[in-house]
Amino acid sequence: MSPYRRAALLFIRLTAFSLMLFSSLYLGAYFFASRAGNRPDDGIFLMSLKTLPLLIGLFLMIRSSAIAKKLTEDIEE
Repeated sequence: MSPYRRAALLFIRLTAFSLMLFSSLYLGAYFFASRAGNRPDDGIFLMSLKTLPLLIGLFLMIRSSAIAKKLTEDIEE
């Protein structure tokens, strides 16, 4: 594996992990706030928008090798 592809793969996976971590922390804070009785006034639409980074992060994590290969095709030639 070329060093460029390895660097691109690291960057994509780091970005995906940070998106999933951000969304998980927010959902965890929402869960603990609702368990404590301080239910935030977020509706279904806002909660679905706040879980969107989790889904994007999962997609990036699954497709990271294909994306890194596509990004570094021109550099390797």
